[in-house]
Amino acid sequence: MENPQEQQLTFQDYIATQLGSIVQSDLLTYQKCNSIISHQYSTWVYYELNSTVTFNSNSFNRNPTPQLLFQCSELFENANQEFIDFLFDPVEGLSEDQVETKRGLFRYLISVVEQDSIAETTCGYFYKVMNSIIQKRGADVWNFLENDQRIISSFLKHVDQPHICRIITELILYGNQPSKILDYSYLAQQISDRLFKIMAKKAYQSNIVDNICEIFIEILTRKSQNPNLDISQLILIKPSQLFQIAVQSNSEGPHSLLTLFLEYAKNNQQDQVDSFIEISHLIPLEFEKTYSNNIQYDRHFYKLFGRKNMKLLFLTLQLIQLNNKSINSRLINNGLVNVLINTIQEFPFHNQLHFTAFAIFEKLIESEQIDNIQDMIDSLSNFIVIQLLQPQNSVGYRAYLSKLANYLIDKQYNPVILKALKNNQQWEGFVQTTLQNINQVELNFLFNINPRQASNEQDSGNIQQDVNQQEIKTEDSSQENQYQDKQLKQQE
Repeated sequence: MENPQEQQLTFQDYIATQLGSIVQSDLLTYQKCNSIISHQYSTWVYYELNSTVTFNSNSFNRNPTPQLLFQCSELFENANQEFIDFLFDPVEGLSEDQVETKRGLFRYLISVVEQDSIAETTCGYFYKVMNSIIQKRGADVWNFLENDQRIISSFLKHVDQPHICRIITELILYGNQPSKILDYSYLAQQISDRLFKIMAKKAYQSNIVDNICEIFIEILTRKSQNPNLDISQLILIKPSQLFQIAVQSNSEGPHSLLTLFLEYAKNNQQDQVDSFIEISHLIPLEFEKTYSNNIQYDRHFYKLFGRKNMKLLFLTLQLIQLNNKSINSRLINNGLVNVLINTIQEFPFHNQLHFTAFAIFEKLIESEQIDNIQDMIDSLSNFIVIQLLQPQNSVGYRAYLSKLANYLIDKQYNPVILKALKNNQQWEGFVQTTLQNINQVELNFLFNINPRQASNEQDSGNIQQDVNQQEIKTEDSSQENQYQDKQLKQQE
C-alpha cells in the first residue's frame, strides 16, 4: 500500500500531466478548458490550482513539484477567456457546497499577500497568474479591491518583492484607464501616493526604493509608448524630495526616475521643469562624495564609480541640455567643472564617465549663457595643458583632452573664450607643439587613405559593374530571341 507521500507525488504527476496537455495543446485548448470548467469537480480543481500557485497547504499539494507549479501558472497565463471567467461569473448546475467554494476562489488566491512574508519563487508564479487575470478581468479585480481595501495594504506590505511591485504596476495602470461604467482612478492615485510615502520612509532600504522607482519608471515608459495615456495624477513627484531620497539611499532608482520624469516634464508639464532648479546646486556635492568618502575597489584594486553616480551624471547632462540659464549657472557656481575634473582624475580608466563628462563640458560651452564662463575655460585649459604635457601619463582620457582642446580652438570666435585661452601662458606654445603633434597622428588617416571614401568609390564601382553585366545579359538575351525567330521562320 502506498504511503501518503507517494500518493501525493502520484496525484501531482497526474495533475501535471493533465495541465500539461491543456497548456501545450493548440487546437483543443478551448474544448479541454471547457471540459474542466463544466466538470462536476471544477471548483475542487481550481482550489487545487490556487493552492499550488500560492503554496497554501491542502490535502494534496503541500509540497508542489516545480513542474506542477509551472503548469498551474502557465494554465492561468495561456488558457482561454472562459477559464478566467469561471472565477467571477455564475455557473449553473453546481451544488450549494460547490457554489460556496467557487465564491471564495479568487479571495483564496489573492490572500497569499496577507502572509507576513512570501518566497520570491511564489511571487513569480503569483505574478503570472495575477497579470493574466488583471488583463482579462481587471474591472472585477478592482471591484474586489474596492470592497476589501485591506488587500491593497497587504500588497504594499510586500514592496520588497519585485514581482509584487509588477502586479501593483499593472493594477495602477488598469485602474487609471477612463471607464464609462466604473471609475477606479481615485484608488490608483491613492496607491501612487502611498508608494511615494513608503519610499520616503524606507529610504535606507535600497531594494524597496529601487522596486518602487521601477513602478513609476514603468508608468512613465508606458506613457512614452502611448501618448494618450493620462498619468498626470499618478506622477506627482517633487524632484527635491526624490533627490533627497537618492542622497539618503544607496540606490540608483531615484536618479533613473528623475531622468525619465525630466523627459516627461519637457513634453507634458513645462512648469515642472523649473522645479529641477531646486536640486541643481546639490549635484556637484554628490559627485564630490564619490572620491572623498566610501571609496570601494574591485578585484584589480581600481576604484568603483558606481551605477548610481553614472545615473546622476546622465541626469546632469540632460539638465544642461535644457539650456536653462538658472540651472547651468547654479551648477557652475557650485563648482561642477572642477568637481568633474577631480572625478575624472580619480577614475582615469572609466571610459563611460569620461565620455559623458566631456560631453557636459561641451554642452556648457555651447550654451554661452553662463556669466562666469571664463573661469570654466581657465579650469579646462589648465587641465588640458597639464595632462597632455606629461608624455608618460597614460591615462584613459588623453584622447578626450585633445578633442576638447580642438573644440576650444574652434570656439575662439567667442571673445570670452579667446580671452580665457590667452590668459593661459602655456596655451599658445602647447597648441603649436604638443597639440599639433597629436593632431598629426590622430587626425590623419592611416597611409593617407580615407576608408570611408575608398568604400564609397568601391561601392559605386561595384554598382557600375553590375549595370554593365546586366546590359550584356540583356543584349545576349535579345540576340538569342532573334535567332530563335529566324529558326521558326525557316521551319515554316
